[in-house]
Amino acid sequence: MLPHQLVVVTGANRGLGRAIVECFAKAHSSGALSLVLVGRDSAGLVQLQHSLSKWESVKPYVVGEATLDSVDKLDNVAQNISSVIEDIRDRSPPITKAVLINNAGTLGPLSKKMSEYNTKEIHDYFNLNVVSFAALSASFVKHFRPAETDDVKPIEPRLVIVNISSLLAVKPFKNWGLYAAGKAARDMFLQIMAMEEGHNDIKTLSYAPGPLEGDMQQQVRESIGDEEQRRYFAQQHAEGKLVEMHDSAQKLLRLLQDDTFTSGSHVDFYDV
Repeated sequence: MLPHQLVVVTGANRGLGRAIVECFAKAHSSGALSLVLVGRDSAGLVQLQHSLSKWESVKPYVVGEATLDSVDKLDNVAQNISSVIEDIRDRSPPITKAVLINNAGTLGPLSKKMSEYNTKEIHDYFNLNVVSFAALSASFVKHFRPAETDDVKPIEPRLVIVNISSLLAVKPFKNWGLYAAGKAARDMFLQIMAMEEGHNDIKTLSYAPGPLEGDMQQQVRESIGDEEQRRYFAQQHAEGKLVEMHDSAQKLLRLLQDDTFTSGSHVDFYDV
C-alpha cells in the first residue's frame, strides 16, 4: 500500500504556515498527500489551494473562517477540521500518517512590561495562543484515537503533533511576557502528551523556527518596548541575518521526514 500522509496546518494562508504547506507539497514524491489549510482568511486559503493544484498527488482542502480567539467557536473549528478529515478518509486511500502543525499565533503587546498588562489582554492572549492550541491538539488525538472498546481499537495512522514554538519558551527576554509564557505552556503540554500517548504511536515536537523575516518581525522592530532588542533586530534585518520562511519550513520538514527526534522535545532551527 502506498503511503497517504495527512497534514493539517493552522495559520496556513501566510508567513511560516504558507511556507510549510508549500514545502510539503514540493517535497512530496510518492503516495498521496492531503493538506488541510486552516485559517481565518478564506480567500487567501482558497488562493493557496489553487496554487497547489499543479501537484497531481497533492490534494488541498480548506477550513476557512477559523476563529481561534473565541472559546465559544473553538468546538466548531475542531468539528470542521474533523469533518474534512472524515471526507478525506471516505474518498482516499487509508491515511498512514497524520500530522497537526499548530502554527497560528500572535505576539501579544510587546510595548508593555508584564506589570502593565490588563485582564482582557491576558485573557484574550491565552485564549488564542494556548487554549485553542490545547483544544485542537486534544481533538486531533481523540479523532484518530477514540476510546478503546470491544468494537473500537486504536489503529493507524501514526500521529505527530507539532507546536511552532520559540526560543522564548526556554529563555526569558524583556517585554515578551505573554508570548514567552504561552510558548512555554505549549511546550509543556506536548511534553506531557508525549508521556501519556507514547504507547499509542503518537509523537510530539516543539519546533523553534528562528527569528523569521516577515510581517511579525517587522511588528517586533516597530513595537517592542526594549530599546536594546529593537536595535538588535533592526541590525539583523538590515544585514540580512533573519531566517527566511522557506529555509525554516524546510528544516521542520526534514525533522519530520527523518523522524529521529525525541517525542516531546524542543528543537531549535539552529540545532537542525
